[in-house]
Amino acid sequence: MVGGAGTKADEARQAESAGRSIEERRRRIRNWALLIALLALAALFYGIAMVRMAASHHLPFFD
Repeated sequence: MVGGAGTKADEARQAESAGRSIEERRRRIRNWALLIALLALAALFYGIAMVRMAASHHLPFFD
């Protein structure tokens, strides 16, 4: 084809590429959400451990 008109194969490749980029964006968002969830869970466990250790030492603010 002359004049810059694309073929059906070119259009299919562009559609597939666009679909792939959407999937990659969703995967990145999901990965960031999982990272945030894991960090929050680690912080929660750390906080619980600190409170339990402080409680076992009978610090003044737990009397």
